[in-house]
Amino acid sequence: MIEVLDFVSALINVINVVILLVLLYVFTKNYRHIRSGYNIGLIIFTLIFIAENLIMLHLGIFEWPSVIENVIQIHMIIINSIELLGLSVLLYITWE
Repeated sequence: MIEVLDFVSALINVINVVILLVLLYVFTKNYRHIRSGYNIGLIIFTLIFIAENLIMLHLGIFEWPSVIENVIQIHMIIINSIELLGLSVLLYITWE
C-alpha cells in the first residue's frame, strides 16, 4: 500500500512542478515585456514553490518511505492535491 501512495504523491509533485515551470515561463515572458515589480513577485513566488515541490519529491522518494505511515502519506497526498488544484486555477487564470 505504501508503494502506491508514494507513487501517487510523487506523481502529484511532478505535475505541480510542470505547472510551475509553465507559470515561470509565462511570468518571465511577461516581465520582459512589462518590466513590472508584480511580475518579479510572481517569479519569486513560483521559484519558491518549485523548490518546495522538489524538496517534497526528494523526501518522498528517498527519505520518508521507510519510516512514514499510511496516515501521514494520505495527508501528504491531500495537501499536494489541494496545491495542485490551486496551481491549476492560477495557470488557467494566467493563461487567459
